[in-house]
Amino acid sequence: MHAPDDSHQDHRALASATQGAARRLSRVLHYQSPSTLSFTPTVYVDVTAHLSGKLAALGAHASQVEHSPMVEPDAVVASARHWGAQARIGYAEAFAPTRMVLDMRPRPRRRAGDVPAAHRIVPDPRLAG
Repeated sequence: MHAPDDSHQDHRALASATQGAARRLSRVLHYQSPSTLSFTPTVYVDVTAHLSGKLAALGAHASQVEHSPMVEPDAVVASARHWGAQARIGYAEAFAPTRMVLDMRPRPRRRAGDVPAAHRIVPDPRLAG
């Protein structure tokens, strides 16, 4: 979600509404936008393999990109390099957490073709004819 410390009133309102909606979630992260006033990230995601896709997506929105120097391709790459240097990796996106709970329990390995339980369709026995 947008960082709460933003000069754009819509971004501040959205950050506030999202924080309320996410009140029961274990992970709530903020990102920087062109109008963010202060931003001190401590969570980084390696985007090295995805940077070209992001640039292509921005290219599809040229009319919006041309009005914001922060989303020009050179600035996007420079920002990803900057946050990557902070994280000691190639290219990164940076986030400032409001809440960041990590589940350290080991997860069972899935075999190719396994469907997670949350994605299985279980027939309702009441509908069986």
